[in-house]
Amino acid sequence: MKSVKEQQELRLKWLDENKKKGAAPPPPQDKTPWNRKPVANPGSSKDDFEKDRLALKGLDLPGKLKGRRELLAKYAVQIQNWIESGSKESFPPFAYGVQWQFDLNEFDLYFDWIEIALQRETVPLHSSKKTSFLPCMVYDILEWAEENHSQHKSSEPYLKRMIRLVEKFGGWKATAKKQESQAYYLAFHDLDRQGDVAETLDFGINALVIHKAAIKTRIKDIFKEHFTKDEAKSFIVLLDGAIERSDGKVLQEALKDFLKRKK
Repeated sequence: MKSVKEQQELRLKWLDENKKKGAAPPPPQDKTPWNRKPVANPGSSKDDFEKDRLALKGLDLPGKLKGRRELLAKYAVQIQNWIESGSKESFPPFAYGVQWQFDLNEFDLYFDWIEIALQRETVPLHSSKKTSFLPCMVYDILEWAEENHSQHKSSEPYLKRMIRLVEKFGGWKATAKKQESQAYYLAFHDLDRQGDVAETLDFGINALVIHKAAIKTRIKDIFKEHFTKDEAKSFIVLLDGAIERSDGKVLQEALKDFLKRKK
């Protein structure tokens, strides 16, 4: 089975090739779940969807991606009706469609639908090992974000959107070990590359002290790069104390007050 990175590369290659052939680009991502014209038969059933889904099994990845996009359009009416109904009953076109939005790089729709899935406790049907979409989301987004990080690319706004959803729907206890610190490590480095020292340090202190991200050396380097030697030394002492107490509030308040006075 191909890794998420390999599948992402094939997805991007397929999308790029279709653009070169003059195929219509994917619709703009916004808060409206369906801004494309549906081609669905409103009478199509769950059984119809299952037949359509199974028909994609023998295809290569580009063929599957094309088929998934077509099925999302075909069942758009039913999916939208299910979303608007507020139903918590399992609905396969939506349950599979959530993951397909990620596969097709429709990240805004993916996160809109993930939130609905988490609110309604929808069981992911694409994975027999997961009972919630939360660990599925964390695994996929972190692997994608790690690849971005290795190329010095930002994963925002999606990485922080993932973090907000995890914290909204029960926290990190449902995720794999070390994924919490990994998420905050990657989000910190995204901020660091943007160059806002105050925001980076405020987020970084919380990421290090509370979420155990491995960023202590980089935070100390930021102090040394932007403050005088004595200022940096004072803040590093406060940082060590914050780590020992697992409480960064004193350091964050001292830092905010210092930066205000320095302006």
